[in-house]
Amino acid sequence: MEIQRAEADDLTEILELQKLCFQEIAKRYNDFKMQPITQTLKEVKAEFKRGVVLKAIEGGMIVGSARAYEEAGSCHIGKVIVLPAQQNKGIATKLMTAIEAAFPNVSKYELFTGNKDEKNIYLYGKLGYCIVKKNIELSDPQLIAMEKPRK
Repeated sequence: MEIQRAEADDLTEILELQKLCFQEIAKRYNDFKMQPITQTLKEVKAEFKRGVVLKAIEGGMIVGSARAYEEAGSCHIGKVIVLPAQQNKGIATKLMTAIEAAFPNVSKYELFTGNKDEKNIYLYGKLGYCIVKKNIELSDPQLIAMEKPRK
């Protein structure tokens, strides 16, 4: 498995993977209108231009991805996804490590996850992220903000 920067030609495949990966989460929250499900290719292209999009490749196929951008000295990480059949193999950890390495000059790394996403909360905690705010009512589901200072 290899982590690489995504190219513009990868974005359609990454968006399809994202929608697949977020189906389980949408079921958990009974919300099939959440942004990762309804996001358009145009919006993904805008995120691509704004920051860094990584892809995890295995057997010539994209099996994972992560996105981030820098703002006000912080790295904002989002949409860390792994093909369901490839989960629990360390791919998300490798994506997180690589996305952090892509932003060596920030003071901290920030992300949001759903308050019912126990696997994500556990993973991010294991990687050094701490919950800094619970129940952020930006949308339904309620979100948890997590941060990690740059070492």
